[in-house]
Amino acid sequence: MVAANTGGQVLTSPVLSRDGTQVGFVQTTAGAATLVLLKWKAADGTVTLPDTPAPALPINYLTCTAPCMALVPLQNGSGLPVDDTTSSVYYDCSSDTAWVGGASGWLHKIIGVFKGAPTEVTTGGYPAQMPGGATLSSPVYDNISRNVFVGDYNGFLYRVDPTSGAITASGQLDFGVGFVEGPIVDSSNGFVYAFASEDQTGGCAGGLNCAAVYQLRTTFSSGALGTEAEVGQSALSGLPNPLYSGAFDSAYYDSGSATGALYVCGNTGANAILYQVPIAAGAMLGQGQIVSPLASSGSTAVCSGVTDILNPNAVALPAEHLFVSVQNNGIPSNCASGGCVFNFLDTPWQPFKNYALGDQVLSSKQRVETAIIAGTSAGTAPNWSTSPAVLDTDGNPATQVTWIDQGSYGSGFVAWVASYHYLTSKPRILDTNGNVEVLTTNANTPAGTTGAAEPTWNMTFGGTTLDGSGATQVIWTNVGPLATASLASTGGSSGIIIDNTVGPIDTDGDSQIYFTTLGNQACEFGGTGGCAVQASQPGLN
Repeated sequence: MVAANTGGQVLTSPVLSRDGTQVGFVQTTAGAATLVLLKWKAADGTVTLPDTPAPALPINYLTCTAPCMALVPLQNGSGLPVDDTTSSVYYDCSSDTAWVGGASGWLHKIIGVFKGAPTEVTTGGYPAQMPGGATLSSPVYDNISRNVFVGDYNGFLYRVDPTSGAITASGQLDFGVGFVEGPIVDSSNGFVYAFASEDQTGGCAGGLNCAAVYQLRTTFSSGALGTEAEVGQSALSGLPNPLYSGAFDSAYYDSGSATGALYVCGNTGANAILYQVPIAAGAMLGQGQIVSPLASSGSTAVCSGVTDILNPNAVALPAEHLFVSVQNNGIPSNCASGGCVFNFLDTPWQPFKNYALGDQVLSSKQRVETAIIAGTSAGTAPNWSTSPAVLDTDGNPATQVTWIDQGSYGSGFVAWVASYHYLTSKPRILDTNGNVEVLTTNANTPAGTTGAAEPTWNMTFGGTTLDGSGATQVIWTNVGPLATASLASTGGSSGIIIDNTVGPIDTDGDSQIYFTTLGNQACEFGGTGGCAVQASQPGLN
């Protein structure tokens, strides 16, 4: 454990040096922000008794002995202190330069960060003040287009020349709370994505404005509006919730042509909903498609950003999951309508891939598909089904893979009940083995009555279980393991850290996620407050 008292309040995220021996972050004291650069020492200090690193002048920081730290005060164009409680540090290791936004629209450039004498640049256009002087969120530097991108709370996105400080402003994109988080920059394909809490189109249900993802070129011109994909409604009245950053799936990164999906938690004016925005050859294909609601209808729960990770080392089967949280009103029963962290399997289908029994993918129709016969996929995806327990064949008949539809994440479950006649078409239950079962007695309307005791469930994916007796018995079909999980987290979660490490056997600590709760709760190892949480990737347990 390492715990250090650096003397200020830290409200944004830290960055690490490339070798992990140093950390940089912004702290604020009495309205004055300081970039802190810290060399840490293992097993130094505790949470209750943090160590105070030895102070070093920036010019001596490179040679100071850990634990030690240097402070670089952030200043405006007049050399006066300036605040920052909204912008994390962006570090470019190739030039050893950091970028920080903050209050009054000032963008700061610091050179010699981890490998020299850290110094804020105060000449040649820096610090640079964005037009309007609104609070800035976190910047991102793109070393391909050689631009710094940053958004402000007035809803404008800026690209800034890293040498001269010259500023190009987009048109106003967000008319709600503005850009509270940094954009995502796709350097390879030349796109920047910004996440707006409210547009001004009136294009959502009831004539409401929408939450939206905007895509602009990394060379956008002054006043540019880019391309928009709507992701749910904004507020009926007053300000909406912020729209935090989304995440691309592995298909987008692997395609080389900006083809895949972007996931974002939208619906900023009502209950939080997870959306998928399909992208083909760099073009966003219409409005976002609903993957799953996350909070109860009628609530206005604040949603987090989205984290997506492909884990090729998973002990059972390689899989891709995305993680997201809501601060309250989480819909899973184990979250008891409180803060909740979710995972969803979002492994994209791939062409000409060898799929094993039990592999799962999320189809283009936002439905979970389970492989019940192993095989090799075709060059193009099947025309996926839209009904639970329906089969899709995929590939050459001699080697094809067979998929079974598990349903969509928002479908919901019913409980198994003894001696009961289900009337809903194809109800789904979660069996005692953690697999999803679909009532398939009749293709359209369920028929028959369950038995007096719960049956012994068939664990074969695609296998059937007889339930009851005689002419009135019903049939359930196993459509694969549940592809989502949830974990109660008071106030939702902080940013999520992923660990894909897997040892020679399945052990504690393998393929984990780590986060802290944003509210106080009883912690597993004692005490009450914000808790550091470790949980497995697939099961959140």
